[in-house]
Order: sequence, then C-alpha cells, then structure tokens
Amino acid sequence: MLQRISILLGLIFLLAMSYVQAKEIRATGIGIDRDSALRDAQRAAVEQVVGVYVDSSTLVETGMVELDEIYARADGFTRIVKIESEGKAAEGYRVIALIDVDTNPNTELMSRVQMLTRLNDPRMAVIVLQDGKYNVHEKRAESIIMERLVDLGFSHIVDVGIVSALNDARMLESLYRGQPIGSIGQSFGVDLVIIGSSRSMVGPGKIPDFKGGYKNIALHTGNMELVMKIVRPSTGDIIASFSVDGKGIGVNAELAQGQMTKKVANDAAKKIEECLRRLSMQVSGSIQIVA
Repeated sequence: MLQRISILLGLIFLLAMSYVQAKEIRATGIGIDRDSALRDAQRAAVEQVVGVYVDSSTLVETGMVELDEIYARADGFTRIVKIESEGKAAEGYRVIALIDVDTNPNTELMSRVQMLTRLNDPRMAVIVLQDGKYNVHEKRAESIIMERLVDLGFSHIVDVGIVSALNDARMLESLYRGQPIGSIGQSFGVDLVIIGSSRSMVGPGKIPDFKGGYKNIALHTGNMELVMKIVRPSTGDIIASFSVDGKGIGVNAELAQGQMTKKVANDAAKKIEECLRRLSMQVSGSIQIVA
C-alpha cells in the first residue's frame, strides 16, 4: 500500500513539474497605471507557479510570511515576454501578458519553496556534542545551526532539552552511529535529528625559533573538526553525513575557541542546507510527521 502511495505521489509530482517547467505563464494584472498593472501580472504569474507546490490554506503563520515575501519580490523572479493586451478598464489599468517565471530548482524562488513543501516542514532537533562526549553539548554551534534553519523557513526546531531521550548519552551514541534504536525512535517527537561530534584543540600559538624548535607567541590558536549526520530516528537511517573543519585565532583561548566554533558551525549549516535541498528532491523518501 505504501509503495503504491509513493508511486502515485511520484506521478503527481512529475505532472506538476511538467506544468511548472512550462515557464511562460499568461497572467492578468490590474493597477492604477501601466507599471503597477505589470507588477500585478508578474505577481499573479508567480502565484500560479507556487500554487502548484503550495496549498496556502495549510500554511502556518511563518509560511504565509514567506509567501508574502516571495510575492513582493515577484519581479525579481520573472521576465515579461509579451504584452498581449492592455488598456484602461473599470478597475483601473489592465494588462494581459505572457510572463516567464524562473523555475530552475537552484534559484532562490524554487529552493525555499521546494524545501518547505516537499519536506513538509519537519520537526528537527540539532545536537552538537563536544569531543565525542555524548553528555556534553556544544551550545554555540547548536545555536548557529538552528538560527540558519529558521532563516531558511523551517518553523519546527525542537528544543532538545525537553526531549529526555535526546539527552540520554547511550541513546545519542546509538543514534549517531546509526545503530537500531527500536520503537523508541518513534517517540522522540522529531522527524530528523541533525547530530554532530566535534573534536577541538586550543593552545598558545607557536612560531619557529630557528634553532630546531618552536616558541610561544601571545596569540592563541585553535582547530576544530565537526562530523555531522542527519538521521531519521524512527528508522535509524543515516540520510547524510559530512565533516567540516576550521581554525580560530585570538588573544586568549576563549576567543580562539569562539572564532573557530563560529566558522565551523556556519560551514556545517551551509552543508546541512545542501543536504536538505537534495533530500527535498527525493519524493520517495518523504518524511512522515509525528504528531
């Protein structure tokens, strides 16, 4: 039964894409003058394209704000191909135009719509553990990654502090290693866990002393490696895995630590965005939301 549903969803998706990729949209615009009517037509064309993916009646408030921002910038995603008719009307000035909407999957317009709709805005938890210790969190890195996910439009970022199973060291180790965790994974209340383990080292900077050794300098330097995985806890499947590394320098160990953590976390956030975008294109791997 599930296989049939996946096949059906795939067919619906292909049909939708074949429609959307017919870039020329015929749209009508109304305004107080010609320019405002053309902008209204461009907005209407973008609405037609986005409407193939998004049922606005099901969106939460943050999704509606995202849609409004997309529509407000409609002229940045479109090109007027041909004006078929125009002139004064009872409502003001009316134009009917063929408008080319940029529907390349890699564009800003489509990438955000695709992630929000095909992933169905999943509930996600972000966990970054220090130096392989499954009971010590790297809070700064977690915060940076969560902020990036929110900026992308995801609205269901779970506070791991209130999910007891996500604070169990043995459970986190099993989750990170992709080991079976049984039915308990279905009770986490999250669809995806973004989990990483960092290894870092900070100490006084050194320069050659030209005598076959090194001498310390006033600055501190740090190095960090972060190995991240995106895991579906209900099945234990590791959806993606990658690593990033970075360096930091500061007048003391704390500043060096903060600089390298910020760099590594920002690089990890970009990688996570890429992984989620690829995942959003895999219709057969759709996520089941746990209510």
